[in-house]
Amino acid sequence: MTPATSAATTAVITAAETLALSWEARDAAVTDQPRPDASAPAVAPPAPPLPLPVQQVPAVRPQPPAGTLPPAGSPSASSVAPPRFLADDRPTGIRREAAWLGVSLVVYAVVLGGLVVVFFPTVRHWLLPPAWAERVAAIPRALGLESPPPPPLPVKQVEVRQYANAYSSAPKGAGGKVVRMVTIAGLVKNITNETLYELRAEIELYPRQPEGAPPERRTIYLVPNRLEPQQEGRYTLTVADAEYRQSSLKRIVTGDGKDMKEVPAVFIQGTLTPSGEAETKPATATPTAPNRQR
Repeated sequence: MTPATSAATTAVITAAETLALSWEARDAAVTDQPRPDASAPAVAPPAPPLPLPVQQVPAVRPQPPAGTLPPAGSPSASSVAPPRFLADDRPTGIRREAAWLGVSLVVYAVVLGGLVVVFFPTVRHWLLPPAWAERVAAIPRALGLESPPPPPLPVKQVEVRQYANAYSSAPKGAGGKVVRMVTIAGLVKNITNETLYELRAEIELYPRQPEGAPPERRTIYLVPNRLEPQQEGRYTLTVADAEYRQSSLKRIVTGDGKDMKEVPAVFIQGTLTPSGEAETKPATATPTAPNRQR
């Protein structure tokens, strides 16, 4: 037997003896346990402790040293980008807050400027063209915050001069009674570059009796009633002086019935002297309104 074989045999024997001694010790410990007393009450064994919650620990991939790239083929080579701290220009911290503050100020300025343009007519007409200003003005007008502009003044088309009242005496009725008559007349001139048709004068007559009676309206055609540019026409109305106390030229109209409309007129201050031998009585004229005559 060689020395190596002898050493191996000794080791196996030693291990077998050690295993046998451990079994004997375990059997002795089991047989030596104290037996419970039959008279003693049974005690329930304590409950086992609750298991601890399982904590998930994220896996941390090893990072290569600073300034070096991971080797080709490693998991971190394709999923982890190289650090670029000096080249990162994304806004962070104070820069991000400053960017949001700037955006908020721009939005606030745009909204405030829009409200000023919409609800302040002076700013609106100063900044916007006339067509856009009228479109934007529809918003405050629809809300009732701004009144619509007055309609444009009509372009004057005729010029009116009135004659002083002319009085005359004429027989009236079958008995031939002499009655005093008054003639109301005037001139109308076309001051446009177009021809005007169917021109008439509307005159109101105020009766003497009864007191406070409503006026009568008379419509008299001009002679001629068609006026070319710069042409003049004349209206004439003769009534009894005893029946009416006052007369007033209201307006110059064109058309008939429902199609009748007023012609913008300029009333010249003062009166003309009628021709003829008839007795005249001047009428009082007002500069801004049609003259009222007897």
